[in-house]
Amino acid sequence: MQELLLPLCVGLVFFAACSRMPEQEILSRAKTSRDEAKYTDALGYYRLYLDDYPTGKYRPDVLLKAAGLCGNEMREYQSSIALYKKFYNEYPSHPDAGKALLLIGFMYSEQIKNLDSARYYYTSFIDKYPDNEVTPSIKIELANLGKDPEKILEEKADSDGMAGTSK
Repeated sequence: MQELLLPLCVGLVFFAACSRMPEQEILSRAKTSRDEAKYTDALGYYRLYLDDYPTGKYRPDVLLKAAGLCGNEMREYQSSIALYKKFYNEYPSHPDAGKALLLIGFMYSEQIKNLDSARYYYTSFIDKYPDNEVTPSIKIELANLGKDPEKILEEKADSDGMAGTSK
């Protein structure tokens, strides 16, 4: 019995290795599935690509698309965050690396309500991208993190009123 098991296992491994779907086919199926609002299928194709092509040239884009799909269409924020973190850790110098940090911070702040984690990722963005055009907005977001929106408006009104009286 054991004599038959080894060749069978080797054959299955060989078959699995030979039956890998081409990159473009996976990406095409992912796009079609996403366009047809079959988000679970699309995510499955993205994950297949990431597993089958760990050094594929489309990997950064696939990570971003999978993260966006999880966060936007599927509302699976923890999965989205994990994929954005994976993207950032694998491609820290990619042009969209800062965007990944911001989106992680945003999801922690707005969807998960984990303000400590949101603060960490917003601060990381500011430290790494001090001259980015959105840094001033992120500083304001950070200053108001966790505050009630009405309280923010009151503070703004008080600040505007004080500015008007100082002239």
